[in-house]
Amino acid sequence: MKSFFLQNRIRSGVIIAVILLLLLITGSLWAPDAFFRAYWFALMVWAQLSIGALIVLLLQYLTGGEWGRAAAPILRAIACGLFLLLPLFIPALFALPHIFSWTQIEPGVSVPVLVNKLPWLNPSAFLVRTLVYLTAFSVVLLLRYRDPISTVAGPFLVLVIVMISFCSADWMMSLQPTFYSSLYPFLYFSGAMVSTFSVTTGIIAWMQLKGMMPSHPELLLAFGKLLFTSVLFWGYIVFCQFIIIWTGNLPDEAEWYIVRSEPAWLWFTLLVLACHFVVPFCILLSQDVKKNARQLLAICIGLFAVHLLEVFWMMRPTPGAGFNASPFDILLPLVIGAGWLWFVLGSREIVLLASTFSPHEAHES
Repeated sequence: MKSFFLQNRIRSGVIIAVILLLLLITGSLWAPDAFFRAYWFALMVWAQLSIGALIVLLLQYLTGGEWGRAAAPILRAIACGLFLLLPLFIPALFALPHIFSWTQIEPGVSVPVLVNKLPWLNPSAFLVRTLVYLTAFSVVLLLRYRDPISTVAGPFLVLVIVMISFCSADWMMSLQPTFYSSLYPFLYFSGAMVSTFSVTTGIIAWMQLKGMMPSHPELLLAFGKLLFTSVLFWGYIVFCQFIIIWTGNLPDEAEWYIVRSEPAWLWFTLLVLACHFVVPFCILLSQDVKKNARQLLAICIGLFAVHLLEVFWMMRPTPGAGFNASPFDILLPLVIGAGWLWFVLGSREIVLLASTFSPHEAHES
């Protein structure tokens, strides 16, 4: 089974790297604004997934449980996918003016609320803070094998939660620099949980279907419940943020929803709400669906695909810009995702997990 993961690994890795390099050169020369916005969007999708897996992994160290023992190798592999993304941050950090409008803040010209944020929203401070976030996440990942990890999992979890509270505001909320919401880090966290449990549950279901681990409907049920809970939590946070902003009725905050309710974006907003919350909520109410590996895998694939749209919905709408999308918004998440998947599936944790059971043993179980 080990050869299944490692076959042609070097060749496929080189192909992905070459494609990404060609896209980087072509996009930065041809349409740098559209390219680097899409590049940042792709980075945020896969970074959020890795950070979410790190949080769930630390929770598993603290709480234990059968689902945690089964998911721990997968969560470690997904979390370590962040190491692949670290060098990919470099091109984006050199292209901040193409991504963030706050790089053009000018005292006496820009609106006062932006001028007041200038000590925080400036390229130098942003670069330093990003290095701090990535360093903190990397240190926690490097120490994940510490013995006993459970004694430091609590402080590590607090550190990671504090880091995502800041990095979600810097990396995503500041794309619309006049907007502020105290619930935005929770929205980021809830999305990370949906993506993490979609991928983890999908991998467990896929491995059972392929005979790479014993068929275990009760384990699938446990993961299905976690996936259902993450969807419910996301819907709750989205509703809470909307109610708070609607009640406050402050122009700088309300504009975030006004843009997403304009004709150019309204259909997209309804699509995200329906497919990221209403539909999976209704489907996952069924116990039988949560115990069926094939059906659960289909739900996980669809939910993660919609999660990509949800991240796009959080990041892209801009006042006065209409529905601004480009082919790069499709190509870059796929290419970076292919590299991320290549890295994760070839990790030691996944290879060892796959080699634990032979197909004959799994089917007999």
